[in-house]
Amino acid sequence: MTLETIAIVSDTHLASRSERIDLLSNAYDIIADRGISDVFHSGDITDGNRVYKGQEFFLKVTGADAQADYIAEHYPKREGVTTHFILGNHDMSHFDREGADIGRLISHLRPDLDYLGQYYARVKFGSATMDLVHPGGGFQYAISYGVQRYVNELEGGSKANIIIFGHWHRTGYFVYRNIHCVLGGAFQDQNDYTRRRGLQPNKGFWILQFDERLSVFIPKWHAYYELKDDRIVRQMSKIHKPHPKKKRGKTT
Repeated sequence: MTLETIAIVSDTHLASRSERIDLLSNAYDIIADRGISDVFHSGDITDGNRVYKGQEFFLKVTGADAQADYIAEHYPKREGVTTHFILGNHDMSHFDREGADIGRLISHLRPDLDYLGQYYARVKFGSATMDLVHPGGGFQYAISYGVQRYVNELEGGSKANIIIFGHWHRTGYFVYRNIHCVLGGAFQDQNDYTRRRGLQPNKGFWILQFDERLSVFIPKWHAYYELKDDRIVRQMSKIHKPHPKKKRGKTT
């Protein structure tokens, strides 16, 4: 039996000051070392511009052209690896405000970054189908709620065998209505916006193996837990550092 092997990443938010290019580069090292040639990205490859009030103060560069150039220079590139991506709501802020399709700009600068469309794309693996989606709506208390809502609204006969979900920065896998549902996670640290909303991103990526009949489906989540740096750890250690013991005088 021949198994298809692919990697899944999502919500990389490059050009954000809370991006995690270091972890993303490590993920691509693992992907390349394992001989995986196709990576699928379910949206928000960039952080966009003015998605929420004050966002511009937390960006490394602003504007569609500048962020496309930033992606071209910094997004990991590995020989023999192609990343197929859709745009998410942050990416689409360039279209809404400037009329620029940043997906086309990125693909023109980096042929290994294959642009599939806005918010959605369907990919075929023989008789198996996989949808990449970047749904709307806010973050949900229950991880599965947004997925179930999305799947419940799909028309009969139009459902893909696999759906990869971006946007929520969460990870998870379950089967619902005979669909393999995968939440793609993220490569961005918690920032001021997500911190205010009490949201903690799940950083990491997936490696999926399956046959075209979906009789075999093996999802493997590769997680990253370390902090971007040790500033918070060092600050807490200063607060909780025990007082030094007083030296006792010599006794005679």
